[in-house]
Amino acid sequence: GQVGFDSRRLAMFGGSKKGLEDELFNLKFVSKQLQRESKKAEKEMIKEKEKVKKALEQGKHDIAEIHAQNAIMQKNQNLNYLRMSSRIDAVAGKLGAAMKMQKVTSSMAQVHPRYLLLSQTFLRSTLISWESSVLDLSAFQDHEVDG
Repeated sequence: GQVGFDSRRLAMFGGSKKGLEDELFNLKFVSKQLQRESKKAEKEMIKEKEKVKKALEQGKHDIAEIHAQNAIMQKNQNLNYLRMSSRIDAVAGKLGAAMKMQKVTSSMAQVHPRYLLLSQTFLRSTLISWESSVLDLSAFQDHEVDG
């Protein structure tokens, strides 16, 4: 039935509300890590640009080209980290909204039993949406590794 469907979905993400809260925390944590890595890559890019300038001033064009390639690589890495962080933030936002809505609908169900069905229906559709976002994120990660 419908309840089993929701239970299976919840089990995939930690098995309980606490598991979902842990997932939300982990998503936010990973996003912050990616943002830090992005800043590091940006600093490295700036250093490489300075090395390019210095090498050009010394007439070392081959060395300047290597540093320019490194700067481009760091810039791309910076953008990849930011893109991944943004996607993770979007997934975390969806999950957070779903958890808040679940709390509200659970409170409503205590007031009137008909709201229990609403709560289950909303949770089911939200978890499907969340799963879809996670799959999209996985496809993005696979693409980044390949590309």
